[in-house]
Amino acid sequence: MSAAAAALCALLAALVLPTSTPAQSDSKKILEFDSWPGKGGALKPGLNFVPSSVPALAALAIRSDQYREVRGRRPESLLRQVDLKKDDDHLRIQIEVFQQATDDAQEALVGVVAARAAPLELIKRGDRQGIALGDVSYITGVDRVFSLDFARNNIRVHVGCLSTETKVDVVAVAKAIDGQIVAQPDFTKETLKRERPAISAFTSASAKLASRERTPLTLTATEPQGRPLKYLFNYESLIKRDFNVTPPDLTFRAPEEAGDYTIEVLAYNPNLLFDTARVAVTVAP
Repeated sequence: MSAAAAALCALLAALVLPTSTPAQSDSKKILEFDSWPGKGGALKPGLNFVPSSVPALAALAIRSDQYREVRGRRPESLLRQVDLKKDDDHLRIQIEVFQQATDDAQEALVGVVAARAAPLELIKRGDRQGIALGDVSYITGVDRVFSLDFARNNIRVHVGCLSTETKVDVVAVAKAIDGQIVAQPDFTKETLKRERPAISAFTSASAKLASRERTPLTLTATEPQGRPLKYLFNYESLIKRDFNVTPPDLTFRAPEEAGDYTIEVLAYNPNLLFDTARVAVTVAP
C-alpha cells in the first residue's frame, strides 16, 4: 500500500458530523449540488440496519454501536455509528436519517464530503467512476476505495476503513446497504408520521429546584407500529431511569450550579425514526 493511501486511511478514522458553514455554498458549486438527482423524492421509513445481513461483514464483530442526535442545523437528524472489527479489518458505518425531506440528506452529504481531510483529487463522484450508488455518492481512495459516502432519499450513509490493513470491500458493503434502503416503501412527509414515534407528554413534577434536589419526570411515548423504543437524554448523567416499568420511572437530579436548564429527550425506534420533547427547570442559587 502506498504512503499516500495509508495516510488517507488514517485521516478517515475521524468522525465527521456535518454542519452548515458559509463555505458550504462554495462546496455546493464545486460539487455541482444543484444538478444532483433525487431532490424532492419519496421519504423512506428509516433503516433497521443489521450488520450480519451484509455478507461482506459476516466475519466482523461489533466493537461500538452508538446513537446520537445531530444538532447544529435544522432539521435535526438521528445518526447511528457502528464500528466493526476482526483482526486487521476495522470498518466504520454511519447511517443518518432525516424525517422532513430528501434534500436534507443531500445537504448533509455536502457537509461530509467538504469536510474530508483529503485532497480534492482523491474525492470523486461515484457514478463518474463506474460506481452507481444512492441518488449521489462520493468515493475516496487511490488504488482502491477507502471511503464511500452517499445519500439515498432521506438517508445519508458512510462506509469507511479505520485501518490501513482493512481488506473489506467498502463498495460491496455500501451497495448492500443501499439495496436495503431501496427495498423500503415510499412515504410522503405526512404519511411518514404514521411510522414515527410520538412523545405525548414530557413534564417535570417541579419547575424550580434547589441544588442537587431531585424531581420525578413524566414521559409518555408511543410507537405506532409496536416496535421497541429507546431514549437519549441531553443530561444523561443527571437522570436516573428505569424503562422496565410502565410508565418509565425517571428522576432528574439538579446540578450544583444555579440557572435555567432545558431537559431534552429523544425517543427512537430501530429504524432511526424519532420524536423529541423538552421541559424547562430552574435551579435556584
